[in-house]
Amino acid sequence: MLSDLTSKPFDSETLVNESTYFNCSSSIIAKEIQWNHYPLGAEAHQGKSVYAFGKFYTGYLEGFSLEINSSHGEYNLVIKSVQPSYAGRYECQDDGGHRSSAQLIVLGKPLGSTSTMQS
Repeated sequence: MLSDLTSKPFDSETLVNESTYFNCSSSIIAKEIQWNHYPLGAEAHQGKSVYAFGKFYTGYLEGFSLEINSSHGEYNLVIKSVQPSYAGRYECQDDGGHRSSAQLIVLGKPLGSTSTMQS
């Protein structure tokens, strides 16, 4: 089956506690897209499943959602309240094996964080 990603994610610089999203659409409209996360410093084989087979995985159950338009092959990943641990590369893949990824760069620090200066 021939396919192609018709909409690919773009890098995002997002403030802590703000929302962001990554677009991903495939020309294979009968199947869904999978999302993986490669945290900062992770090797290529250390990706974590975010969403696949109709469900979100542990670590991504809170604050993550999908905007789905299955008739157009759209499975856009939405992050409602970005946290520093969410930084890294997000990759979408369709059932034809086509992949595309984008970086999430998290700016700022969580509210309530304090830094100590020493002299």
